[in-house]
Amino acid sequence: MATLVVHYEMSDLDFEDAYDAAGYGIGYWALEAECAIQPDSTLTYTVRTAYPEDFPLDVVLTRWDFSEAICALATSTTLRAADALRTVVLTGDLADFDAECGDVVVQQAAFGEIVYG
Repeated sequence: MATLVVHYEMSDLDFEDAYDAAGYGIGYWALEAECAIQPDSTLTYTVRTAYPEDFPLDVVLTRWDFSEAICALATSTTLRAADALRTVVLTGDLADFDAECGDVVVQQAAFGEIVYG
């Protein structure tokens, strides 16, 4: 059996495009989301969610978190967004990265799994 190891790290510009798309997909479960530049110049995406229930939680995500989540989800055989995520990992092309992709990537990055929908 062979194993393929792929390293993927998105650029800041791709991170901006990804969280922009995510903003359209997470509205049914996220209370709010915002991007910010930290003092060390790191770009972050903070999502406020009610997960776990009745306890609002701010989850701060970086482009590294998005990259890791995309890689984790790209191997799925059941996720509708997996084809687009595989394209991102293998070619760096976010042309097909849409709100659905953003939604599942933010959930994976924030919670380590798909929690909603």
